Amino acid sequence: MLDKIIENNTDEMISALGRLIAIPSVSKKNHDEYIYGKDVNDALEEAVKTAQELGFEAKNFGRLAEISFGTGDKKVYIACHVDVVPAGPGWTKQPFCLTQENGCLYGRGVLDNKGSAMAVLFAFKALKDAGYIPTVSLKLLLGGAEETGMDDIPWYTSEFGFPDCGLTPDSIFPIVNTEAGMFSGKMKFKKSKSIISFNGGTVSNAVPAEAEATVIINNEIKHFSEHGKNAHASVPWKGINAIINLAKKLKAIGINDNLTDALSTFFSDHYAEALGLDGRGDILGKTTLNVGVIDSDKGFFTIDMRLACPTSENRIIERFTNLAKEYDFELEVEKSVPFTHVSPDNPFMRDLSEAFSQITGRNPEFLGSCGLTYAKTLGKNGVAFGPVFSEEGSECGGLHSCDEFVTIDTLINLQKIYAKTILRLWC
Repeated sequence: MLDKIIENNTDEMISALGRLIAIPSVSKKNHDEYIYGKDVNDALEEAVKTAQELGFEAKNFGRLAEISFGTGDKKVYIACHVDVVPAGPGWTKQPFCLTQENGCLYGRGVLDNKGSAMAVLFAFKALKDAGYIPTVSLKLLLGGAEETGMDDIPWYTSEFGFPDCGLTPDSIFPIVNTEAGMFSGKMKFKKSKSIISFNGGTVSNAVPAEAEATVIINNEIKHFSEHGKNAHASVPWKGINAIINLAKKLKAIGINDNLTDALSTFFSDHYAEALGLDGRGDILGKTTLNVGVIDSDKGFFTIDMRLACPTSENRIIERFTNLAKEYDFELEVEKSVPFTHVSPDNPFMRDLSEAFSQITGRNPEFLGSCGLTYAKTLGKNGVAFGPVFSEEGSECGGLHSCDEFVTIDTLINLQKIYAKTILRLWC
């Protein structure tokens, strides 16, 4: 019965998703009337309106939206987000207009993570329409700053407490119980006599596809640009870093100042080996490094490291601080979060893996990821669960890149898995 209800709701779900995609909800720390900017607030308001129209109690707290389903002493949070990374270059579709083509949905956020948000909401609807009500206090939390620091869910847990169990459909199936640590920051630099401007990238957690510079060489003003390839910062080897390649090009033609030398020498490998900060874990492989944004007007470039094993924060900060002194830079630490692991022997992990196996008929593997999710914010029982089985297959594509897409069948399947998981574990 649930499958039929979910399939019959497909058009309504796509329509709701289209309204969310139309809002360019890139999170910005404005510290004014809207905590993460008006666009994010508009997306939260739209999600609340949709949930209320479907018969759920829903609130916009400014940092995130809360959609409630069921009552009980036990608390279960499912965390998604409605903020997105900027569209960036290279799109063949309109990034903020939902496009349906050959069974696929295109638009910024259809995969990361508005599609999942609507799929879980409509899984709630299917359960309610079938007469099932959770015996726990189940909350769908839709965050507004997942891409820019994740201080939204921690605010919520400080106000309302941690859940007994937590899921986020923002990675892959089956169960991602190991997540990399992260270090991110800005390296601030001073203007040089030879570089008039050097700009590139859109967000720190993506490999930049475009960079351009204006320099003075042999008393002449020259313009240079570099084209690369976007990829998520957690898998930098899948992209081509335009900032790093342009720095190398400038250095090769004689623009050998502190900025080009530092970028070319210490930030040009994917694994922080030149920095001496490389690491390797049994589950996640190698620690990674990415420079995602450079802005010479504001005088900074960004650092994004994914730590594949437990790593000392002090060691990382000390290394970058010493490097900054060497190049007359200044380090600004933005975020440092630890490597996390939830044991497969945890009772919730056993229950979730058993439910997944019964629902899908698949082996309930435990996986690791170098992409950070809200699982880190959900306490000792928080893991990533879906929305796809592979980020490299036919289910989806364009994560943090152009022409982001997910198949309609994938979102339908996500609804079915979440609805049946909730039914088995909490109804």
